[in-house]
Amino acid sequence: MISEGTGRWACSPARIGGRTPRPATPGRPGSPGYAAAVSDPADLVDVRARALPMDAIALRWQAEALRRGSLWFGIACLCLPVLDLLDAYSVVDAVLAGLSTGSWPGVSLRVWALLLWVIAAGVAAGRLIAWLAPGPRIRLFAVCVLLHGAYAIAGGSRLSAIAAMACFSYSFVTLQGARET
Repeated sequence: MISEGTGRWACSPARIGGRTPRPATPGRPGSPGYAAAVSDPADLVDVRARALPMDAIALRWQAEALRRGSLWFGIACLCLPVLDLLDAYSVVDAVLAGLSTGSWPGVSLRVWALLLWVIAAGVAAGRLIAWLAPGPRIRLFAVCVLLHGAYAIAGGSRLSAIAAMACFSYSFVTLQGARET
């Protein structure tokens, strides 16, 4: 006899005794699904998160600090050259003049391409520093700060150098929180 709606036999071994067996929990050691759950590294983090909630919170804080530090590092890497390009080619003045007359800004495509390239390089630097291990991460950070400092001294741009160094310092502080990731 088949029970209604389930398609199972009413006298199946699972129904004898009035209890149905509990399904295997992938995160519980000794269960049949445990080996499959641990084969994926993302699931291993979930298993650890269920086992030790304080460790999971610490891992989340470190990951968030790494994300925030790499974001500000990318902003710092693009801040100085972008502000210098905007000032050197009077891009803001050209955009405002173009908006007031209703025409395209009088800035060459070469300048727009250069701005796009510098922004892409800053985004790539932010992604790269998030990808690196803590030791090489600090070396890349130091090299970028030295290069930007030399560029600021050679170019004589004060405001953009102050903005870039402020972004670098905030990035350094947040990356120190992610030192263990």
